[in-house]
Amino acid sequence: MSTQPTIASAYTLTPIQTDPARRFGPAFVDTLVLTTGAHDALGGGLAAQLAALALLGRHFRGDWGRCCDGDAALSDLAARDGGSTMGIYDWGGTTLWLIVDAVYDEATWRRAAATVLLPSEY
Repeated sequence: MSTQPTIASAYTLTPIQTDPARRFGPAFVDTLVLTTGAHDALGGGLAAQLAALALLGRHFRGDWGRCCDGDAALSDLAARDGGSTMGIYDWGGTTLWLIVDAVYDEATWRRAAATVLLPSEY
């Protein structure tokens, strides 16, 4: 598997590599998915993909957006110890969720997928 960022389609970017010095340690996610609603809310096409990457960058720096204190604390713990994280962000007047799902694989946590979605799509 290549570690170079690629654009696979309007809805999926895979794989994505980020700066290892960021919040998640070696921060990466195997797949970034935009739901149809999020894709449309972010302007579609390349604009949506770039916006999703910007949100993912915030997320990997430990910026959980508008999460309540309890959810932010859970995401802090998960970012440190492994596990799934969640962020709530406003983009152009639209609320978006970003959920990074983690799986325990070969004795370590791996961020398998990040999904950007509208709350109504959960």
